Amino acid sequence: MGAFSQPEVPRSGYLKTKYAYSPLGLDPPEIRLITLEPGQRDDPIECKVQIFEFDDDLYGCYDTLSYAWGSRTNKQSINVNGNPNFMIRYNLWLALCHIRDENKALTLWVDAICLDQNNSVEKTEQVGKIGDIYKRCGMCRIWLGDLPEPMKPHAASALELLKIFDKHSLPTDGERAEDGISDEQGTDAGRKHQADRDILSKLFSSQTHSTPEPGEDFTGDFVLDFAEERTWMYVKTEYEPHFEALTALFELEWWKRTWVIQELVLPPKIQLLFAGQSFSYGTLKNVVEGFTRNFTMGCSRDNDHNRSVSLQGPGFNAYMAIEERIESMVFAREQLRTQPTTFTQLRRRFCGSQVSWKRDSFYAFLGIVTNKSFIRPDYTLSLRTAITQAVFSCIKSEHDGADLLFGERLFRAQDPYMRLHVPSWVSDACFCTLPPKWATIERRRLRIYSSFASTSSNQRRKTFIKYLKMSKNGILIASSRHVATIDDIGPVFMIDKEENMFLVWAVIEAWMGMVGVHVGNKKESEKSEIETSEKYKAFWSTMINNPVEKVEKDLSYGRPTTDGELSIYSRLRTLWRLFEATLRAAKFPDDWEALKFREYNDTTQHEMGIDPPNMHEWSWMPEPRIIYHLFNCLWERRLFMTGDKHFGLASRNARKGDEIHVIPGCPAPFILRRLGSNISNPNTQLGEWDTDSLPQYMVVGNGYFHGFMGGDEVEENGSEEEEDEEKRDENEGGEETGAGRKKGIEYNEIALH
Repeated sequence: MGAFSQPEVPRSGYLKTKYAYSPLGLDPPEIRLITLEPGQRDDPIECKVQIFEFDDDLYGCYDTLSYAWGSRTNKQSINVNGNPNFMIRYNLWLALCHIRDENKALTLWVDAICLDQNNSVEKTEQVGKIGDIYKRCGMCRIWLGDLPEPMKPHAASALELLKIFDKHSLPTDGERAEDGISDEQGTDAGRKHQADRDILSKLFSSQTHSTPEPGEDFTGDFVLDFAEERTWMYVKTEYEPHFEALTALFELEWWKRTWVIQELVLPPKIQLLFAGQSFSYGTLKNVVEGFTRNFTMGCSRDNDHNRSVSLQGPGFNAYMAIEERIESMVFAREQLRTQPTTFTQLRRRFCGSQVSWKRDSFYAFLGIVTNKSFIRPDYTLSLRTAITQAVFSCIKSEHDGADLLFGERLFRAQDPYMRLHVPSWVSDACFCTLPPKWATIERRRLRIYSSFASTSSNQRRKTFIKYLKMSKNGILIASSRHVATIDDIGPVFMIDKEENMFLVWAVIEAWMGMVGVHVGNKKESEKSEIETSEKYKAFWSTMINNPVEKVEKDLSYGRPTTDGELSIYSRLRTLWRLFEATLRAAKFPDDWEALKFREYNDTTQHEMGIDPPNMHEWSWMPEPRIIYHLFNCLWERRLFMTGDKHFGLASRNARKGDEIHVIPGCPAPFILRRLGSNISNPNTQLGEWDTDSLPQYMVVGNGYFHGFMGGDEVEENGSEEEEDEEKRDENEGGEETGAGRKKGIEYNEIALH
């Protein structure tokens, strides 16, 4: 966007004589803008900084530049108001070189130049305006950066693939006749189906595999029967470089930063640039919708042949990059136009995004949230104070704020007892940058927890929040009910660096042994007795956290079906028999401790037709949708047993003696660790007069505890039908019934450090 005229003559925003910023006025509010002078690609960057009143006359009269800051040490000099030694980071310098026009000046707002980065007071004041700056700009130019060196020659291939998805997006009403779509196909479902077939046929080839199922021959030895056919979608050879380049594009640093989220969500118009290429937000949206519609969880359905379809290879990698980073950004932009947005929603969606300053975990969303009056940016606060105040304010002020209590405590590089660090009741997702796969798992687990919420539990949550308190030292005073203590705990479910899938299934086998539902080499009649028992069903309910994902546009979960051969439990039983037979054929020792140090029998696996390099793919073949869900539920968790033989899943950091607590209205239980009164470390003595008399705990995490999901205990032996009936009663306003939902349950106050 070019230069413009203002009613008042702008004043210089940067003083050449002092090489310092001119202060910004507060009433009326002011901002700085730069004029980027025209030039050739290799010419020195020259710009002029001026101050303008931030009023209605400024609407649409400037563009904004979004970019990833990059390395602190790699810098370039530019000329600002006559100062030839104004230093900026290399990535910004590269962005300015790419967007500079050869013939006309551009008026821009660029954070690193328009804000005095060394002035904490100015940053505190201006951060609250950044959202409005992006809302009022004419266009946001997003510099994604160059592709990494191996992929640089394929930048045009990434753009070509983007355009293919854009071209085959859902046609408009006016395009249907031109595209030859019949009236029947003109329905939403028909149009989607036609668009999906066009994309699949152009980019993918299919290969049909038989799904292995366990069987026994007349000698009793293990054999594989191949029954159900499953279609696996592979990227066509000629398009593999396109998908690899697209994955590289979506893994650029820009997508990983928290501050850039509002820079994609808020502007009226967006242009995305990378490696000399450019595309619109509309194209990005169509790519995301095309991937997620066709390959939810990397799986889909071939409706023409009634076969399961699974995505493999470079296509799956591209899909995962979209799910882990891009999909949430597009969702946030679309949601902003239709419904209110909260800090809690954004923190949970973007817990894998990065910030340079932990305080920005909340401050970076000020421009997006609907109600932000209860959080004011303050860079003079300590990290502990800034984070705890922000989280506590969200819990008290937002309808979904209590969700910030849920999640792992695995990624904070700190002693959880230390006074100067963030307390354990604040989950990692509130201020840590979670690895991409972990961020996806956290989002899915929160949705699973939410599926247990009911009308009555939501009401109890409101009461709980009403009386929730936080001490001056950041200790949370909450009500809870101690329901069990961990008496035994099993190995951690995870894949080692070699991605040895045999170890994964061996962990489940060890857990089954703890619970007493391991069938092993038992006779068929004994197997049947175990597999039809309530304990066996409870075990697999625990493994899948007792919901299954619904096939809907937005991620949601519901209770699984329990009757017939197509029930989730029947399919899990069949699936487990397959893997159990595989473990036996691989001659694993029964003892878990020995198993950890064993070397599995390559020859045996090869004879079975399961070579170790292919074990990962083979493990997913039978039921990819169920296995994906299973991994999300179990990843880096361990099975625990209580003294009365109840069982559940806890974080990898849980240990014997940890307590299971139910907090009113919270759909998942908390794993707490008691802090003894004889602790000598002075940093743990955070008490005040209103907390010293209370039981002191640290939060280990959340988990699944069979029979205690939904905020209160449900009747241990109650049937699914009885639970459904109780939920219907609650939804109809009836009296609360069922064990654990009776009136008079007592909760006690505790102090959470």
